[in-house]
Amino acid sequence: MAQKVTAANCILKSIGRKDAKEAYAKFKFQCTRAIVSAFDWPDITGASEWEPGAPHDSFRCHFVEIIPNAPELRSHAMKLDAATISDFRIQTKAKKEGKNAIKAQKRVVDVLCTVRFNSPDALAYLEAYKVNANKNSEMLISYDMPPVQGEIDGTRVDVQSGEVHATEEQRQAVLEMPADEGNQPTHAEKVARKREESKKFADLRERAKKEK
Repeated sequence: MAQKVTAANCILKSIGRKDAKEAYAKFKFQCTRAIVSAFDWPDITGASEWEPGAPHDSFRCHFVEIIPNAPELRSHAMKLDAATISDFRIQTKAKKEGKNAIKAQKRVVDVLCTVRFNSPDALAYLEAYKVNANKNSEMLISYDMPPVQGEIDGTRVDVQSGEVHATEEQRQAVLEMPADEGNQPTHAEKVARKREESKKFADLRERAKKEK
């Protein structure tokens, strides 16, 4: 089932074309709790230059809908079918305030990412938007979360016994698989990994405070 999340303060940074059919756009938007939760990332508050690992670094994307915040630019709102959203990177900067703009204690955390489009017309719409309405906007993202092991096509799980029933082709594939391939981390291992990542980001935040 498709998931949806809204990215706030979105800016279209650049656009381009890979080939005759595929266009891409690089966006920047605010890193909010809703974004972190939607993409199942660990607590990354205060981290900078962080990039998520698989499988939370790339998602199948159904569409993005971009709506300018300014009422006079709303006529340039657009909805484009998309293929993927990926290349995530967290960027943290000190917020400058006041007439003599100095580094403030408050920091702004943004997400940089790339959305790829398979429509041959996407680039023309993106170019028009960049010229006419590229100011702070909301971007609604419709995407799919990566499947977990129990959702792999062709398998059946007995709810009462917990036994997994695989097809003959899947059994044969397992037999032919190299000895150390296909080992998936347990839930406890995933939790431990998330705690380790959270500790790493806490250390980064503490280091950033000391460097101010």
